[in-house]
Amino acid sequence: MTTPITSSQELQSIIASRPQSAILVYFYGQDCPPCQHISPYVDQVVDVYPNTVSVVKVQGDQAVDLCNHFQVEKLPTILVIFKNEIVFTQVGGDIEAFVNQIHMISHIIELSRRH
Repeated sequence: MTTPITSSQELQSIIASRPQSAILVYFYGQDCPPCQHISPYVDQVVDVYPNTVSVVKVQGDQAVDLCNHFQVEKLPTILVIFKNEIVFTQVGGDIEAFVNQIHMISHIIELSRRH
């Protein structure tokens, strides 16, 4: 399940509640063709990596302050936050790059939990 958010406070609450997970923050627009192209893949992340990645969705025009905070200028923008650090950023709808990076990040998180 993905969680829609509109504020930094909501995001901070989610980060605090899931300290061992990566938080994928997906900034999108309703009428954005690249967003519509990549959205199904973003939605599948929770099913494929349920123990390592949580997904939050931010509709850009409804969360301007959050977009400004992360300097989001184009949609879609995807950030992955792990241990309060942005470990991955993607602007645009490149599905192959997205899938490869999420797989790698999930694998790294699993390895870090073993140590």
